[in-house]
Amino acid sequence: MRKFLMKIIECINPYLAKNGGPIILAQIENEYNGNDQAYVDWYGTLVTNEFSSTEIPWIMCNDHATNSTIETCNSCNCLDDDWIDRHLHDYPNKLMLFTENESWFQTWGLAVAIRTTTDFAYSVAEWFAGDGSYHSSYMWHGGNNYGRTAASGITTMYSDDALLHADGTPNEPKYTQLSRLQHLITNYAQV
Repeated sequence: MRKFLMKIIECINPYLAKNGGPIILAQIENEYNGNDQAYVDWYGTLVTNEFSSTEIPWIMCNDHATNSTIETCNSCNCLDDDWIDRHLHDYPNKLMLFTENESWFQTWGLAVAIRTTTDFAYSVAEWFAGDGSYHSSYMWHGGNNYGRTAASGITTMYSDDALLHADGTPNEPKYTQLSRLQHLITNYAQV
């Protein structure tokens, strides 16, 4: 794994913020559901020692973090599952980052997952009202898996309920309403 990560760092190096690129943040582990703290600490050591030259913050999600990483929320609503309160208690000096506010993939045989515009917008507004620092919509743009690239049981259509449909057309009224909310937050954000 270390060798693979070193190759990734080599590939993204020109795109890091310190080199004038757009990469300002990276995730070292996603949705690790195990309880091997030594594994989590190993990632923290990599970030602190071998990846410190990237000069970017490193994040982890699903209740795992080290002193050198930032734990992020990965949910549809971080307040409902007490993530905000727990994070403020466990990491009072670390930013609150919301990395996956989910639209979702489609599985064969199940109804299409639809998330209302109201629910999505409320979770974003509630996040920033609760002192959140960063929010990412996962996914912003629906898509398609081509060939045999989809996971087992997943259709080729991906997250068509996102702000942009898989064909690139706006998913109204979600697209317009959430765009307005983002502009509103941006206008009043203190940087």
